[in-house]
Amino acid sequence: MNDDNQNLKQSTSDIEKFLSSQRIIYGLFALGFLVAPATIAGLIVAYIVRSDAAPWLQTHYTFLIRTFWIGLLYSFISALAVMIFIGPLMLLAVAVWFLLRVVLGWMKMEKSEPIANPQSWWLGLPSK
Repeated sequence: MNDDNQNLKQSTSDIEKFLSSQRIIYGLFALGFLVAPATIAGLIVAYIVRSDAAPWLQTHYTFLIRTFWIGLLYSFISALAVMIFIGPLMLLAVAVWFLLRVVLGWMKMEKSEPIANPQSWWLGLPSK
């Protein structure tokens, strides 16, 4: 019985450690909206800690990693579209998409909920 209590305490402390790292990563992604290198730092931390996290926490790391790479792709396409004058509008859409993913993910993390669809190209909401 004592071992079960010890395992529970270790699990709780591990979850708190990962939640702290996720708060830092979400914060870096939010800061990265203004200072791009912060997002890269968050990406590196997400790659480092993802494999050791509980499955529901791994959905957040995967979601953040995909937010970075998909956002980079969308930004590149938008930058190319500047030549046909719709690029600035597309860049604005990418910025809104990025912020929505960070805010919605952070809210789910604070509720201790997994991302329903971390592989999503959109907002990670459950498929209907």
